[in-house]
Amino acid sequence: MKRYLVLFSIALIIGILSADLTQSLKFIIITLSILCILISVLIYKDRALLFPLTGIFVFFAIGAFEYLYMDNVITRKFINFNEQQVIVQGVICSKPEYKDANTEYKDGRIRCEMVTYQVSFLNKENAGASLNKGNADTSQTKNKERISKGKILLTIYGQDLLLEYGSEIEVTGVLTIPNKRRNPGSLDYRRYLAGSGISATIYTKSSNVKTGNTRDEGILLRTGHIVRERIIKVINLSLPERQAPLLNAMLTGYRGEVPDELQENFSDSGLIHIMAVSGLHVGFIMLPFVFVFNKLGLKKKIANPIVILVLLIYVLITGPQSSVLRAVIMAVTVLIGQMIWREPDTLTSISFASILILLWRPHMLFNVGFQLSFAATVSIVLFNKNIKEFLKSKYISDNVSSILATTLSAQAGILPITAVYFNKVSLISAFSNLLVAPITGIIIMLGMAMAGLGQIYILFSRIIGYINTVLLTFVIFVSKTAGNLPFAMLKVVTPSILLITVYYILIWFLFWFKPKYKVKIKPEYYIIALMFIIAFTLIANLLPGEMEVVFLDVGEGDSAFIRTPSGKAVLIDGGGKKGDNFEDGTNVGNKVVIPFLLEFGVTKLDMVVVTHAHEDHINGIMPVLEEIKVENVIIPDYIIDDEFDKLLDICSQRKIKVTYVSKDNSINLGKDTYIKILNPPKDTKKGELSLNNSSVVLKLYYKDMEILFSGDIEKEVENRIIESMPDDIKADVLKVPHHGSLTSSTQEFLELVGPKAAVISVGKNNYGHPSSDVLDRLAGVGAKIFRTDLNGAVILRSNGKIIRIKVMCKDES
Repeated sequence: MKRYLVLFSIALIIGILSADLTQSLKFIIITLSILCILISVLIYKDRALLFPLTGIFVFFAIGAFEYLYMDNVITRKFINFNEQQVIVQGVICSKPEYKDANTEYKDGRIRCEMVTYQVSFLNKENAGASLNKGNADTSQTKNKERISKGKILLTIYGQDLLLEYGSEIEVTGVLTIPNKRRNPGSLDYRRYLAGSGISATIYTKSSNVKTGNTRDEGILLRTGHIVRERIIKVINLSLPERQAPLLNAMLTGYRGEVPDELQENFSDSGLIHIMAVSGLHVGFIMLPFVFVFNKLGLKKKIANPIVILVLLIYVLITGPQSSVLRAVIMAVTVLIGQMIWREPDTLTSISFASILILLWRPHMLFNVGFQLSFAATVSIVLFNKNIKEFLKSKYISDNVSSILATTLSAQAGILPITAVYFNKVSLISAFSNLLVAPITGIIIMLGMAMAGLGQIYILFSRIIGYINTVLLTFVIFVSKTAGNLPFAMLKVVTPSILLITVYYILIWFLFWFKPKYKVKIKPEYYIIALMFIIAFTLIANLLPGEMEVVFLDVGEGDSAFIRTPSGKAVLIDGGGKKGDNFEDGTNVGNKVVIPFLLEFGVTKLDMVVVTHAHEDHINGIMPVLEEIKVENVIIPDYIIDDEFDKLLDICSQRKIKVTYVSKDNSINLGKDTYIKILNPPKDTKKGELSLNNSSVVLKLYYKDMEILFSGDIEKEVENRIIESMPDDIKADVLKVPHHGSLTSSTQEFLELVGPKAAVISVGKNNYGHPSSDVLDRLAGVGAKIFRTDLNGAVILRSNGKIIRIKVMCKDES
């Protein structure tokens, strides 16, 4: 019962989750009213429950109300300026990260955060506004609006600027409120940035940026930043260019200079935690001071405040990362407990740390770093001892079993989290950590010595650096070798909430409850449980499903997914844009389509249809073919030039069947389900069709439900289909041709289709899509209109008779 803080932290987390899921003040008030009645009844029966139940009620209320308030404050800070040209004046509040050039922006880019003190609409009157006037009275200025402090994430294309932490800056560009989750499996970017207090983003060119003086605001943070800059500079001068970024990440948490390839290797080999400053690093920061003070015989009341001060300075150096805050708060709690002769309790310290962080910034609950840090720490506390006992053997030394137990217990805790966020699980993390863990502490302490002595004389740092270079090279070698093994990383689908819950209950029972209370289970019960799981899985898979169709939001492009009641998976187009590089992970296929497929539990596609070879349809397909198993690729039986060459090369390498289709072809997808091809016409001569008009037009049939997918066809093909098969184009749902272009969707075509619902796949564009005339025509035939630019993904489910449609962004429709 001494662990009340554990209960209170759980109540705080549930309060935040309730507010996030419902976004309803009314729901929270009703819930609190019901809780109040229940708690009153329980307290009446047992007065001893007054303190814990009251605490649970209070922390739940604080979590819910604070989250709703903070969410409103952060996300609506700049709402009046959304999608507007603005001038923003403020101060850079993070270390600018310089990224290498890429194919789209030849000069590279700079990314940093800025605190604003003035935001103005761009016009002739204020376009020349100078810096150092952030405190001027603007109340009489037309089209200006003064904003109290807010944070903006700034991306500047071009690297001809020298930006520093604390520099005043004036930026001209379009301010954008970040998107909410727009597709299943995609990132809720608005909530992600809110975890850092960021309300908006601006993308601009370096020519639209002016820099000014360095301000002295936030002296503690600025001092911490200066110290970090000096450490990074010393390390960069003391180590080779490949080893220096890794050590900087390990010491300060700054990963801006770590190559993407190296980060990927560390992730696949299960060593990514080494780059994230955490309890391990904080422990090694404390160790030298504790050792020296013990040797000097200093009392805890004198030594511990000094160590606490060192840890607080370290937080200023690394910045308020969740893993650092958690480790430092826990360490400070233990150190204070030693000073007042209180026995430390690890779970209570963890709970205290989580409460402080979430009270400061409730959105941090949804930060993957926060979740990984706390899940790993709690798992180590609960499971480490029992796993180590299990591993005890005359063939395994105590040191090896300790490393393995720590690694396995941490991995057990974070496994579902990595599956949810990254859709991959490292299979060799125990092996790679076994090789690397023993020297990690040595690297960190040598790095600290380098950072300190290098401030006196750089030669001292370089001498130590020779040793550290060898150790860091070994770590890099292990990460690269292990990460590149064919079985190093397993790609997994996103687990369901039910599966995650069952998993955590299971590992808690097996690795904590069972050993603690010495529960003995007969082998036959394990067999019964396994048979029950298998039976449940088989029944779930054999039960008849529904037809699912998802029109993905891929910006100005097309992508739709079909899952039939029998489980067949079909992808139609993959979105994309000109210049997409599908090999660097920035392609819409990598960022949207593959995460969506894994979220939907799809590891194999029975069929991929590429309607035609324009970039906004085909480019996102390339990474899908590389990452996901595909049985058959469908393309039009009409190729103008070499537009499909890259796709066909991948299909050849991956041994994927390619099928060419034309009018009157049909494809069976299971009972009561098939596809009929309406375009392109058979035996069409080269030059008769444009690329748009060569689009595969297909109609999906499932019992009484019909959906028409029309690619990018224009009115010429619409008229041809009307003349040749007028009875075949009637459909309940229409994927509107060519993103709602005026060149498509003629009145006669729409009247013959007669859709009850029309989906327009569209994003920001300069083509005027969708045309207002097309929108009027669709409304005129009685179609309910859904747009991916307004609604995000459009999700359709049907039993073959009734169609249900929902959207990802209801409040933006």
